[in-house]
Amino acid sequence: MEGTTSYKWTVVKTKALIALRMEKDDLFCKKRNAAKEAWESIIKELDLGQHVSHKQASKKWENLKKKYKELKRPRTGTGTDQGEETPATWPFFMAMDEAIDRALA
Repeated sequence: MEGTTSYKWTVVKTKALIALRMEKDDLFCKKRNAAKEAWESIIKELDLGQHVSHKQASKKWENLKKKYKELKRPRTGTGTDQGEETPATWPFFMAMDEAIDRALA
């Protein structure tokens, strides 16, 4: 699975990933290798076992968090003249905002 071509995440699957990651947040901080097992559980629920490894799912989550943080606190002086994404145009902003706020609470 590690060497397969990369999976193209759909908006629906990405939103489901965010929702399941929030739902199973407590599984990520229990014991050694907890994150791997939690990601494998999420992958199974998303029916992506043949397409995505736990490492790929974790990387997707990290990329979502990075993009969210970039949009939440944009660099000063940046505009959207080049059609860059904004919180209003990125389809995952609201879901990530809820996920990050919940994690910080």
